[in-house]
Amino acid sequence: MRLGILGAGNWGSVFALMESGIGHEASLWEYDEERAVRVARTRDNRPFLNERLPDFIRITSDIDRVMAEADLIVLALPSQSVRSLVARIRSDRPILSLTKGIDLDTKQRISQLLEARIPKERIAVLSGPSIANEVLNHHPTSVVLASENQNLARWLQEELATPYFRIYTTSDLTGVELCGAYKNTIAIACGLSDGLGFGTNAKAALISRGLVEMRRFVTSWGGDPRTVFGLAGLGDVITTSFSPHSRNRWLGEEIGRGRDPKDVIEKMVMVAEGYYSTPAIVEMGRTTGVELPIAQGVNAILHHGVNPKDVVEEIMSRPLKREEE
Repeated sequence: MRLGILGAGNWGSVFALMESGIGHEASLWEYDEERAVRVARTRDNRPFLNERLPDFIRITSDIDRVMAEADLIVLALPSQSVRSLVARIRSDRPILSLTKGIDLDTKQRISQLLEARIPKERIAVLSGPSIANEVLNHHPTSVVLASENQNLARWLQEELATPYFRIYTTSDLTGVELCGAYKNTIAIACGLSDGLGFGTNAKAALISRGLVEMRRFVTSWGGDPRTVFGLAGLGDVITTSFSPHSRNRWLGEEIGRGRDPKDVIEKMVMVAEGYYSTPAIVEMGRTTGVELPIAQGVNAILHHGVNPKDVVEEIMSRPLKREEE
């Protein structure tokens, strides 16, 4: 199968390497023409990939050619870059999104943005605990592939799974995408906890209660609560909240140590999706009337200059209640 991967960053590059390893042909689209020429010549894709990009993986800035020659389009872009690109994406190919986030301006999931151009039955999403560097090193990884078209889901499952990359399927597209966005907010909260010097008690509380929030949020938008406790939810929360490679956890940790959120974001080479998705999550929560104290607290720290210690105090002094609430 020929893969046209839109996005030559960390995950896009690793995905190309992984799938090439089982016989698929992969082409990477890099939006910066000058950078695409340089990487094609030198095969050096640092800082996104710390090993040489093989000659058999093509990299180009010609998006139309990449899509025209592809059997499957793979979206591996930051969430806030997708909407501006939708009009250029071919509608006659199936598309698989690797992007985890919510469009800040429209509050839409990535598949909803794509539906403006592509029939829903050709859209699938891949999510779950998949730190790119671990996949690159062939560490055992399990993910979930969601599509409302189960024939598409099963075909992609069979085609893309590798001996170290196991794929499960589900029809809960909404739940998988919302979990993929929310887990980054929880990871930022866990990073804040690390930066403030708290221990595992605090992190366990954030993850446990964060999953309660995630369930409220996901189900309020029509997602399946079972997805929250699967790979896209709990699985990705664990990985993103503990991994030293997690950009969202690192963002929170740096802020917890006293750095200004904007300063951290401006100096990051790769994208911490939770910085952009968290305000969208909070606004979507207000729309459906669900209580999201952790997400609201993270948003206050990221975008409203609130001191992390004040948010901790506010959350810990909330009225006592039953755990089931």
